[in-house]
Amino acid sequence: MRRIRLNYVLGADTGSAPLHNPLLDLLQAVREQGSISAAARVLDLSYRHVWGELKRWELELGQPLILWEKGQAARLS
Repeated sequence: MRRIRLNYVLGADTGSAPLHNPLLDLLQAVREQGSISAAARVLDLSYRHVWGELKRWELELGQPLILWEKGQAARLS
């Protein structure tokens, strides 16, 4: 059985998101931007880092997170 551990950062600033999780940030950026490269730019991370983190989580969870289709917009699975 796989275990998932999530860490959250809570803040009092009402202008920011109340919960923070790097994987959720990555997935949200990919969904909103439509590509991994655009998500990386918005998050101020390298494409290689974002791609590697997504692949690492896919291996860890044993399930695809992104529908990887060449020439198509990235979509969450």
